Amino acid sequence: MKTILPICLLFVALGLFSCKKDEGKATDVITAITHVADHGEITFEWQQPVDENYFYTDIRYTIDGVEYSKKVSKYRDSTTIEGLTSNEAIDFQFYAVSNDGKYSPVTLYPAAPLTPPFADVATSVEISSKLNGEDLFNEVVLSWVNETGKRVTIEVAYINSAGQLASTSFTATATGSSALGNLAGGPGRTFTVVVKDAKLNSSDARNFTVDVLNTIQMDKSGWSFPGYDATSRYETIGYSSQALNEANTTYPNNGSVLAMLDGAIDSFWHAAWSAPNSNYPHWFIIDFGVEVIITHVEMARRQGNSGSHKGFQVLTCTEAGAVNLADPTTWNWQDQGEYIFDPSINALQRYRIADKPRTRYIQVYMDAKFKGTGNYAMISEFNAFALDE
Repeated sequence: MKTILPICLLFVALGLFSCKKDEGKATDVITAITHVADHGEITFEWQQPVDENYFYTDIRYTIDGVEYSKKVSKYRDSTTIEGLTSNEAIDFQFYAVSNDGKYSPVTLYPAAPLTPPFADVATSVEISSKLNGEDLFNEVVLSWVNETGKRVTIEVAYINSAGQLASTSFTATATGSSALGNLAGGPGRTFTVVVKDAKLNSSDARNFTVDVLNTIQMDKSGWSFPGYDATSRYETIGYSSQALNEANTTYPNNGSVLAMLDGAIDSFWHAAWSAPNSNYPHWFIIDFGVEVIITHVEMARRQGNSGSHKGFQVLTCTEAGAVNLADPTTWNWQDQGEYIFDPSINALQRYRIADKPRTRYIQVYMDAKFKGTGNYAMISEFNAFALDE
């Protein structure tokens, strides 16, 4: 031990060795900073100091009184700062930090990002109760423009069909639209929209007021067929024919026009095929019992049978238009167009009645041009939808 101390003192004296730890020194400054602005972010590049004592770069900045710091390894000379919440210029402070934590003098670099994606998209949001110029029912279409290339989430609060506050969200990485259904119908419905980015930065809420058309499936209990005869297969003023010989114990109205209104998908109306043996055209008229604004009709084939019609025409008549109730051929029928029917599927097929006519009587007419593989019309269920006025 007596020989060690003199050796240490000798090295100190020679300036070759120190028993005290080196305090180190600050490095040179960061230089040649450049940047590329993007939506809600900025990418920086810089020149690192040529200094063996250099350890990392610390970028500091303040937003709304909150200080932020991003540290970048000496092995990288670029970085992207994300989640910026405005397009205002920010003073970024670049520091080179030494191995022992000493900071170089600051290099100040002001830069501004482009408008944040959540704010950019939020200003573009629109909500409409029309699609391609046509009214929507119980739903709206929310559309937006996103040309930022960034992912955002669009959150919507609204009142659903049960009268309850509900919300949903859409992920938007590009320009697009999405339907929002199951809504409470009525005028002046409010929708509140907020857009958030990946870091949950949020736009100000935007409120939209939209008139939502509410259509409901009509109750069929008050419907009837003019001139209905429960004992005859022949034509009346309300239908072309009916096959009463299809009745069974499960469905006593099977084959009758009444089977279209019983709510049972397995029962069906069948045009008469024996005494008389009918052929196209086939048709029927339904009296709703009240006047409504009709929006849609639904129809399903006889289940499992593809021989029925391939299309049909819809005609409507108001209560005032039915002048002579004993002769529907004299009524003021309004043509609501022709529709394609697919006899190969069991499901109900729904059709929009574009003009939304005020209607008490509806006629479904299947001309010979709509003939399927067989001679007879066969329909299991017929439904109608009307505005909830």
